Amino acid sequence: FDADGQPDETVLTLGALNAALETGVESPLDEAVLHRLRPDLSGLRKIAEVPFDASRRRASVVIESADDVRIVTKGAIDAVLEVCTRLGGGRPLDTAARAALHARHDQWAGEGVRVLAIGVRTLPGTVSDPRAEERDLRFAGFLTFLDPPKDGVAGAIADLARLGVSVKVITGDNGRTANAIARQLGIDEVAAEVLPDGKVAAVKRLKALGALAYVGFFGLGALALKVAGLSYRSYLPALVFPNAGNMGLPLALFAFGDEGLAVGVVF
Repeated sequence: FDADGQPDETVLTLGALNAALETGVESPLDEAVLHRLRPDLSGLRKIAEVPFDASRRRASVVIESADDVRIVTKGAIDAVLEVCTRLGGGRPLDTAARAALHARHDQWAGEGVRVLAIGVRTLPGTVSDPRAEERDLRFAGFLTFLDPPKDGVAGAIADLARLGVSVKVITGDNGRTANAIARQLGIDEVAAEVLPDGKVAAVKRLKALGALAYVGFFGLGALALKVAGLSYRSYLPALVFPNAGNMGLPLALFAFGDEGLAVGVVF
């Protein structure tokens, strides 16, 4: 979608170029983008990259073609807006425009949709420091992702509650999105937009409850478990989210302590 919320294949193409050329942290969202559109890379050359990390919450690639050199940035809306100063057609990215973009994002996120933002800028030529080029970008638009929970999961969580099992969610994802999905599943306790260090601390607190076992997937959530000294396997999450292979898998934590069983989901 473009900045006005209208379908725009150009935004999808920019997101696909970023996803195809970045080499940082593996992302199921990138896999989903490339499943939707595999861009033609002939005649293009990546000349620089600023990889994604959990603190920056964005990733940039600098791409050279026969016509120009461009930086394409993809990430969380706040992280991308931080380096954008304008919209298409030379429109200023003023306070009112930023509020409108946030409102559009928040509406999608409140429906359980995961949203990434795209920014782009044509560069004058040689790039010596790609991080320094993450500035004065044009806000191009949004990529949206929907992977609803599998049928029956809400009922299973309700059954767990009747057995005295509490379910908690720890995620680095947007709070509105995480809470919307949690509401669909009847989960009340959600910690969202948690950085990796926060995940490590949370997992250690759960571990302190007693013997802690884990079933999950790769990514920053798995890193938190590894740092906390836990092992993991990767098959059960597919039972929860039907498109987990493309869209991201939850990491389920089972903590057995004196107060009963607590289940956490980290992703």
